[in-house]
Amino acid sequence: MSATFTGLGGVVLVWSAALAIPGPDLLALSLSLSGGRRCAFLAVVGITCGTALWGLACLFGLTVIFATAPWAFVALRCIGAAYLAMLGLNLLRSRGSQDARGSLHDPIRCCFCLGFGANLSNPKTVLFFASLMAGAPGAEAAVVALTTAISALGYGALATAGATQHISEVLARHQITIRRLAGGLFLLLAAMLIAQA
Repeated sequence: MSATFTGLGGVVLVWSAALAIPGPDLLALSLSLSGGRRCAFLAVVGITCGTALWGLACLFGLTVIFATAPWAFVALRCIGAAYLAMLGLNLLRSRGSQDARGSLHDPIRCCFCLGFGANLSNPKTVLFFASLMAGAPGAEAAVVALTTAISALGYGALATAGATQHISEVLARHQITIRRLAGGLFLLLAAMLIAQA
């Protein structure tokens, strides 16, 4: 029992640290903040659902499939890269505040999908889950529950901090610049995924 508790403590520390690493989730959350508090929290729900889905997929054997059919992991990586590239191009093509607001202010669908899609676009999460589950044998379901809860709390705290009145006003003033930077970063992440394929 002590080894499992120690393994779960490691999961908490590692996953908490991983939230701070810039990647698709943090970028999606930053972008959603320009759509306001509601949009940011819907993106957090999307990110959290993506985390839970990846965790459950690993729990039910996705890592075994990738180990026996490496081409499936490469295919998933290419699909994730295509999604990020599409998102990046759409952000770069937006032509003003009306375009920028149009896609992010369809609150339920677009903001949720931004977070969910960004999370699912990163197939390295599967490998991350596999290593965390290996560190807590017999407690794999607890690993999924902990990582999902930490994602919700961590990204929720970031959304709360970022959605303050002052920060929201600054983000709204610089929305087009933020979208262009985010578009470029999504394209860079897509290129990195393809390069690793």
